[in-house]
Amino acid sequence: MKVLHLIHSLDLRGGGIAAGLRELPKDEATLLCLDDKKNPALKNINQPIIALGPTNNHYGYTPTLTPWLNKNLHSFDAAVIHGLWQYHGLGFLRAKRPSHFPFYVFAHGMMDSWFSKAYPLKRLKKCIYWNLFEKHLIHKANGLFFTSEDELEKSSAFSQSFKGQKRIAAYGISTQNINEADAKAAFLNANPLLKNQRVLLFFSRIHPKKGVHFLVKAWNQFWETRPIHDTEEWTLVIVGPHAPSEAHYYKQLKTAAARSKKAIIFIDFLDGLARWGALCAADFFILPSHQENFGMAVIESLAAGTPVLLSREVNTWQIITQANAGWADSDTLEGTLRLIQIAIEMPESALPTFKENARLCFKQNFNLNYLPNTLHGMIKQDLEKSTVNAPPHIA
Repeated sequence: MKVLHLIHSLDLRGGGIAAGLRELPKDEATLLCLDDKKNPALKNINQPIIALGPTNNHYGYTPTLTPWLNKNLHSFDAAVIHGLWQYHGLGFLRAKRPSHFPFYVFAHGMMDSWFSKAYPLKRLKKCIYWNLFEKHLIHKANGLFFTSEDELEKSSAFSQSFKGQKRIAAYGISTQNINEADAKAAFLNANPLLKNQRVLLFFSRIHPKKGVHFLVKAWNQFWETRPIHDTEEWTLVIVGPHAPSEAHYYKQLKTAAARSKKAIIFIDFLDGLARWGALCAADFFILPSHQENFGMAVIESLAAGTPVLLSREVNTWQIITQANAGWADSDTLEGTLRLIQIAIEMPESALPTFKENARLCFKQNFNLNYLPNTLHGMIKQDLEKSTVNAPPHIA
């Protein structure tokens, strides 16, 4: 089976979809993106890559996409369009597909009603784009995939009109053969100020949606009302890139961080061994997001044995809290403050139990090596059914 996966960008700085696609079986998946083929982010990816960029805007209009599909789509058994509202979906819709060629749409949280409430102007633009293009792509698809039941429920404003199959695909990462000591050393050698520090780690894009402003403010408030002792060696580490459009937001965060009684450090981006080192070195991972479809860094934290602190707007929170691998609260300043309090006030002697719970939660719920109903597994079943049910060939 050969499946073509279309995505706007495979750059990990753009979010977790790119990380998820890197986990697909390399002998079955080909990744088509609108990145510049010279982009360093495309290195060290196991799957075959077709890069048709660069594009000049976030929408990703690429005149070469549809002609490439017209020429090459027949070489594949199926296709999956990952994400909505960008040109790779429209480019696929415009292509002349082979007769009865199966394709699917994987929403990745982009139907969530939160966006419409938070950005009314974007809601208007999306409604126009939906009626012109996106609904036609969805309605012609053989299936619509989601990463969780929570995501499916939150997508109802758009997905309720889809009459085809809505399915939950197992999503996560494969077992990582990472030497924890080497990973920690790679991270701490690059950040020597964190040696002998306990770490509360935020690892995601720096964006208002992620609730970073609440995190910094809650961290400051917590330590303002607490006696400072030499033994309380804590640092809040905020790892993640920010888009040029969020430069002012980022500056505000750093200004607020400079007033903190306990250290806050910012790291732009981490990948490879240093990325895993940060996850392994952290005592806790925190994500007070206002909207989070899946949170790939959350899953990576569990794999690294790091318990997590989440807002209840992270769609995986119920699975994680039921496994005693983390805690969840509201996506408010007060909720974030309570999560920080859990981390700081927990005795170190209790931490190994929660670390083991985190690893077990990952293995049982997010380790693709063990999970049924993977994306490719379900597509393969569909193809086998269509072959069985196909009418006999008449010579």
